[in-house]
Amino acid sequence: MSISIIGIVNFPLISVKLFLEYMHIGYAGPVSLDLLNFDWKQFGAIPTGYPFPMAAFFVNGLMKKGHNVTVFTTSEGLDIPVTLKSDKLSICIARREAHAARDFFSSEREGLIELMSRNPVDILNAHWTYEFALAGLKMPVPVVITVHDYALKILYYKFREKPGFNEFMHWVVRFLMNNKTLRKGKHFVAVSEYLYNTLSQRKKNKSVIINDFFDEESSELKYEPRTKDNYIVSVCNGFGYTKNIQNAIIAFSIFRKKNKDIRYHLIGTGMEPDGPACQFAKKNDLLDGIDFMGFLSYDMAVKENAGSLVNLHSSREESFGMSVLESQIFGTVVIGGLKSGNIPYLLEHGEAGILCNIEDPNDIAAKLEICVKDDKLRNRIEDYARSRAYEKFSSSIIIDKYITLFLNILKQES
Repeated sequence: MSISIIGIVNFPLISVKLFLEYMHIGYAGPVSLDLLNFDWKQFGAIPTGYPFPMAAFFVNGLMKKGHNVTVFTTSEGLDIPVTLKSDKLSICIARREAHAARDFFSSEREGLIELMSRNPVDILNAHWTYEFALAGLKMPVPVVITVHDYALKILYYKFREKPGFNEFMHWVVRFLMNNKTLRKGKHFVAVSEYLYNTLSQRKKNKSVIINDFFDEESSELKYEPRTKDNYIVSVCNGFGYTKNIQNAIIAFSIFRKKNKDIRYHLIGTGMEPDGPACQFAKKNDLLDGIDFMGFLSYDMAVKENAGSLVNLHSSREESFGMSVLESQIFGTVVIGGLKSGNIPYLLEHGEAGILCNIEDPNDIAAKLEICVKDDKLRNRIEDYARSRAYEKFSSSIIIDKYITLFLNILKQES
């Protein structure tokens, strides 16, 4: 049976079952090194890396399907580049500087280019449109660039936060790198239809839509029906304008007036005790009922999400929405924004979650009230969202789409 890919242009589709040879695939981008299927014991401590859990599941999935993979990533805390090898997996780690944007990530790009030149692959998949993509485009092999965000809107939101000069220039540099990547690249993947629609027609002609995914086989995502605990959760990184945690905290304080037994767990960077989210709540006398948990390991964040009554996702912009998808897999209903990028699609416009005006704390609080009090509604949405997620976003489906795309490109360019 052939595997179709939405939006692909001029590529004859072939069946995954017809593979005659396995590929050597390069992955370039952030990756959670500790989640890779790799025997770290023989090499000692795991480098800090540049965490991104889904990338590790992607690499593991490619290997499970018989392909060799070389990972190209970066890490702070290295004196020299590191290359580690096992049977089907090689890991190449370049040095990452603390203030890399000052020179357009030139040190990182040079380190990645050197590692890529020394460790050739058949095809390279670079993630995000920044240093990894620009390094990959220097290679003499086909490069597929996965676009994960809308750089122009990110720059706009960062401007709304009124950052200092250095921080703002960091995002300006990333915006310029994104534009160069989109101009020079030949093959693109957009992780959502929303993100695909932000591209110009010329760039759409070079792009396909392949969604992000969850890994149904990882032990962390094994689902067991469980009694929900008496709390709601928000999982996000950063307390800026984009994540909109300010409105979420205000909304919870409104909701809390009638629901003294329900707490609010805030997870992620910026959500630490005495972090910026806590300081905002303290300044506005909104601390009651909130647990500021800060950054948690992937396993711990999964458990917190799975045990919550509701995931309140207050973000103004999501190119995909991984924490939303993970909540759906765990059987946790999500409340998200009506106009928050890809969120309406993930929530199927209210069938697979609850949509609200995330600019209005009273509307958020009202939706929390409905969701927590109406068990039948919550259970119906949870069951439907989980079923839909398995049908559309499981790793076995998405990784096969990538493999088919890679093979078609190799056939076209051979």
